[in-house]
Amino acid sequence: MVSPEKDFQRTIFELTRATAELLGRDDCPNLEKMVLKVYTGPGYARMSRVGLAAIKRLAFQEGIFLNPVYTGKSLAGLLDLCDQGYFQSDENIVFLHSGGAPALFAVPAEAVD
Repeated sequence: MVSPEKDFQRTIFELTRATAELLGRDDCPNLEKMVLKVYTGPGYARMSRVGLAAIKRLAFQEGIFLNPVYTGKSLAGLLDLCDQGYFQSDENIVFLHSGGAPALFAVPAEAVD
């Protein structure tokens, strides 16, 4: 039996592969490179301070709002990877904002771990 976590990771990989195909690309990264658990923060369905900082940064700089948990943590991870030089200068990076912005106003900032 496949665990829910592995099933979810497989779904992420398949969606990424399908998106790359739509873009005419055949160089989709492997699953291990796409799912980095180090950025999960304090846990499932819980905001993180770095995620909140990333949300604020994008909102102030670009006027784009992210949800306070998953997309915020994802952006925080992407920004950290960029700062670490994880990507090559000629690589194209796609950040998919899948919605959830209304949740930004549902949880007070004081609730951040």
